[in-house]
Amino acid sequence: MDVDQYDLSLSLVLPDGEPVRALCHIHNPPTASVATSSSTASATDDDTLQNTTLVAGSQGALLTHFAFVPDDDTTADEDASTTVFNTTMFRGGHSHQITALLATKASGGYVSGCKDGNIRVFDGATEDPIHTLTGHEKPVTSLSWVTLTGSDDRVLLASGSWDGSARLWDLETACCVCVMAGHENTVSVQGLAPASNPGMLEGKAGAGGRRGFIATGSAGVAQGNQIVETKIRLWDLVEDGGGLVTATIKTKVADHGGPIRGLCLDNDTQCLASCSNDGTIKIRDSGTAEAIFSLQHPTPTPPLILGVAAIGAGKYVSVTEDGNAAVWDTASDNIDTPKQILGHPGCVWTVLSLPNGDFATGCHDGTVRIFTSCPSRKASSEDIAALEAAATASKAKSSSGPSSEEIAKLPRWDMRAVQTGRSDGQVQVFQRDGKAIAAQWSATSSTWIEVGEVTGSNENAGAIDGVSYDHVFPIEIDLRGGGVTTLKIGYNNGDNPFVTAQKFIDDHELDQNYLAQIADYIRQRTGASAPTLGMDASSGNTSAAPSMPSSSSTGNSASTSSAGEPVYKHIPMKHYLVFDAGAEKTPMQKVMSKLVDFSKNADGKSGAAELSPDNLSTLELLASTIVATNRYHSTTISDQELDLIVHLLKTWPTEYIFPLLDLARLVVLHPNASAGANRRKYVWEKIVPLALAKCSLVSNGTVEGKTSNIAIPMLSMRFFVNCFKSTSSDESAGTVVAPFLDGIVDCAKAFSESPNKNIRLSVATLALNVSCFLMKQEASLTKVTITGVGEKIISLIQSMLSSGLYDNEATSRAFVALGTVLLISSMREKVMALDSNTNSITLLFKDVEKYGEKATAVAKEIQLVLKS
Repeated sequence: MDVDQYDLSLSLVLPDGEPVRALCHIHNPPTASVATSSSTASATDDDTLQNTTLVAGSQGALLTHFAFVPDDDTTADEDASTTVFNTTMFRGGHSHQITALLATKASGGYVSGCKDGNIRVFDGATEDPIHTLTGHEKPVTSLSWVTLTGSDDRVLLASGSWDGSARLWDLETACCVCVMAGHENTVSVQGLAPASNPGMLEGKAGAGGRRGFIATGSAGVAQGNQIVETKIRLWDLVEDGGGLVTATIKTKVADHGGPIRGLCLDNDTQCLASCSNDGTIKIRDSGTAEAIFSLQHPTPTPPLILGVAAIGAGKYVSVTEDGNAAVWDTASDNIDTPKQILGHPGCVWTVLSLPNGDFATGCHDGTVRIFTSCPSRKASSEDIAALEAAATASKAKSSSGPSSEEIAKLPRWDMRAVQTGRSDGQVQVFQRDGKAIAAQWSATSSTWIEVGEVTGSNENAGAIDGVSYDHVFPIEIDLRGGGVTTLKIGYNNGDNPFVTAQKFIDDHELDQNYLAQIADYIRQRTGASAPTLGMDASSGNTSAAPSMPSSSSTGNSASTSSAGEPVYKHIPMKHYLVFDAGAEKTPMQKVMSKLVDFSKNADGKSGAAELSPDNLSTLELLASTIVATNRYHSTTISDQELDLIVHLLKTWPTEYIFPLLDLARLVVLHPNASAGANRRKYVWEKIVPLALAKCSLVSNGTVEGKTSNIAIPMLSMRFFVNCFKSTSSDESAGTVVAPFLDGIVDCAKAFSESPNKNIRLSVATLALNVSCFLMKQEASLTKVTITGVGEKIISLIQSMLSSGLYDNEATSRAFVALGTVLLISSMREKVMALDSNTNSITLLFKDVEKYGEKATAVAKEIQLVLKS
């Protein structure tokens, strides 16, 4: 056996069974800890883990101490190679997932980072933190120590966060002494040792006489379907006379192709290592950050590398989302291939080097595993074989082809002609002759192009509301007063994770701040844990999150609430739909190009002038803000940008304004564009009337150009649809929106029998959002407004459905809109009288089955409402 071969030594199972997200190792554990359980493990007398403690932080917000102590019951005549580990579990003040752990310089203590944004300092003797450090606005993701050297050294705690900043903390005063802002999203931190790298010591120390260095890594930003600007930064830290620290960037390197997930320092070689979602580990000169080696995992599809640890003498261990720990030796002759790959039965979230040369991994299955190259510390051959078998079984499950049952649920190949792709390049899997066939949508030819047979699929494939996705993931939402509800998000390979996340947020009316978290989770793919949303990062309190209606069910019967009222599965509509496609780089470039072209043609027409350089710059800045959907939580839309849209809508010839409407459609989805009563009033009272006026010109036949006559009403109505998103949580919105409801519904009615399918879908969706608005704002609207607009909605839906032009999806939306209006208490009496006299609503259900299962189910619920 190779003496350098690593094998399993110990398997430590967390009592709560939750995924292991963080690890640290502390010396001289306190004797006051109460052992809640104990187990035995093979070890020798020179096992340096004796009288130490391994601390694990779980996704379930619990800390577990595995304290290794000698077995006092062992006699001289018995096997002395036994160590007992006592297990203690407690919460330690954590209210959410524990994301980072770090042993303190003092024996027995450690520091934790949490998803609630707080850092907690423990002395190891008690279960409560001795300090709680607040300042990060989002989850803490990384911790490290930084030493400022001088006549007497000063040790500071470094932390990185999702908020795009790194901070330095003085634990003696529990104060933040430095903030390094401006990172591209999530930050990893690693303190450096300048004394061993003379090249870093150029310059002078500050007034405080001490100086240090730190490396940070960022997760980057999204541009279209790519993550860019993932950077390693080296910072020069100088202490001033008052104890604060000034940080100056020494160098920046951007050589990873994906988010940087972790950093570590090899104390033997003083090399800095970084790992990334791009499947590489880069070993760097810690003085320049330039890569010396680039290590690539030997798999057809590079896995996400979630952590890296230095185990000494140029050796590293990296851990991946596909369930592997890879051992690398940069001092060997073959550095391009891992020295060893150790399989796990799930995603490996974290890795920790131990002082005896071993290393520990934290796995999604709730187990901490210690691996060793020391023969006397290795587990039994049976335990090693059991781990290998579990890892093999896990990988076989995710790589096997789809089952016959899964294939049977896919849409049939011969029905592909009636299934339209959502975007160019979308991938959809169909069933043909008992096989799963992948096809890609071509927008140019409006057809599905066969890619090939799916011979292997991931275990996350599935469907939501009858729509098949390459991946279906759970998303957990914290509920007020405790408890969690689980929603599902669908994602297809090739889609923009941020666009998918934004649609999910819009569909379920979630906090916009969740965007980056959900998008990052999507990118983690197989093996990722379900994020729990609803945590207020600044306070640790759960915020209100909607409990979703069961409208996603395919059933058609009504259940009964505890109050005895019927609860329908599809009606009423409780959230607004949006049209958000186009917030990517390529389509936005097309919009900008069209605006520039029209600008040149508009000069002199109707008093319009060509865009000035300043106006063009303003539009380009606005477009870049809209494309960066992952930064919506931190970017703003200026009054100047909104004023320019209004000005151009007023002054440009009508046939040229449709790209402006397209831009406005996306702008209004930015939370800052319509945040608060003043901004919402701006949008509704300035832009909405202009769009209504342009639609009126089209309906009167006074606008030139076939494209304009289609694009203007379609984009205007999609703009109106998206405008309702800003009214989701404000009861005062009714007074702002009410004056425009009649005009919006009249606009939809004017185009309800359009021969263009996209216009008809816009009409149906607008009817749905207006009905949802009436339901949500019933308390703030007058009965006259509700009944007047409600009657117009019913008339619109009758016009739509009697035309015979609407497809299954648009018809389903129309029926849901109708059912929502029927359930508004102010409308109930009027609707009942209308149907009893003319039977006009009941007649709409004739031959409803031809519009599919959902439309049929909604129609049955509406009939139950009419009978109640």
